[in-house]
Amino acid sequence: MKTLKFKIYKTVAVLFIAALTFSCSGDDDNTEEAIIDVTNLRILAQDGFSVGVSDCIDPNENYLVEITISTQNNIQLTEPVVVNYTVNGNTSSVTFTQVGIKTIPVNFVTGENVVELVESGTSVSLTVVAPSEFVLLP
Repeated sequence: MKTLKFKIYKTVAVLFIAALTFSCSGDDDNTEEAIIDVTNLRILAQDGFSVGVSDCIDPNENYLVEITISTQNNIQLTEPVVVNYTVNGNTSSVTFTQVGIKTIPVNFVTGENVVELVESGTSVSLTVVAPSEFVLLP
C-alpha cells in the first residue's frame, strides 16, 4: 500500500512540475520593440553643408542624401532596418544597424531632382540649372 501511495505522489509531483514548465510562454520576455522613425531627409553638399532650394547648384559638384532614423522609445535596434528611397524615380536602399545618420552619395541631373522616402512619401527636391542656362542681367 505504501508503494502505491508513493507512486501516486510521485506521479502527481511529476505532472505538477511538467505543468509549471510547459505553461510558461515564450512571449513573456520583457523586451520592447523599437518603434522606428525616419526623422530627417536632406540634401547636402560634399562638404556636409545643407543645400537649400534657392542655393546655386554646381552640376559638377558631388552631393549627398542624408537620412536619419531614431526610435520613439529610445531603444537600440535589435535587427537591421532597411530604408528604401528613390532619387529621380530610381529605387535604392540603405541599411541601418543602429539609430543615427547615413549619408549616401548621389548624382543629380540638370533640371528637377527629387529624393523620396518610399514608405512615408516624404520628399525633398532640388533644381539643377546647367551653366549654359544662366542669364546675366545688365
